[in-house]
Amino acid sequence: MFLIIFVLYEKDLYMAKYLEKQHLRDLIVEYNLTNLEDDGTWLDDYLKRETTKYNKGKMSKEEYDAKVSFVNQRKIDTKAKFEKYAAMDETEKRKYNARFEKIRGELWIMFEKIARGRMAKMGLHVQYADHLNDIAIDTVLSMFNYMNRYDSARDTSAFAYMTQQAYYSIVAALNEINFRNTTFISGLDFFENINTIDDPVAAYTATQKYIKALE
Repeated sequence: MFLIIFVLYEKDLYMAKYLEKQHLRDLIVEYNLTNLEDDGTWLDDYLKRETTKYNKGKMSKEEYDAKVSFVNQRKIDTKAKFEKYAAMDETEKRKYNARFEKIRGELWIMFEKIARGRMAKMGLHVQYADHLNDIAIDTVLSMFNYMNRYDSARDTSAFAYMTQQAYYSIVAALNEINFRNTTFISGLDFFENINTIDDPVAAYTATQKYIKALE
């Protein structure tokens, strides 16, 4: 009896996670199709980068064709999105905007959950405890920035895609924190020892070079 209950619980848990991931995918698709802040100007540069990768043998012909198809379809969708919005009356626009903000809010919660989940698995709660909230917020913002690259026409997991984007963002944030910490320590050492330079002109020049390196 206990085994049956446990199996049913595991089945329900699996289904709940599946439905949550499916809901995430549906929200991302709708967000990308209704986001008026995305005018598609990034698409040509994106395709150029992908073309360069293909020419260098970093992706297959099938993968490259999928990228081209994605860009072409996204251009069509972008044009249709703005035409649809322009044809709306003020009441319809208010409903459109309210729906979009609702989607954005739901995605923020889901993205933050993904981000903090990745951070927990990476064990950042000790060494980077003072930075966790900043890393989480930066990661969510990055996920929003790169969400429009998700190709819903391919049989890929939106959850896996966004988790990967979260990981990239977290690593970038950690690299920046480590760089700043190293630079700050080096800076203290630099200014503590700057008075050991006998030549004041050389000292000034060295200081200017250090400041320029920080810019």
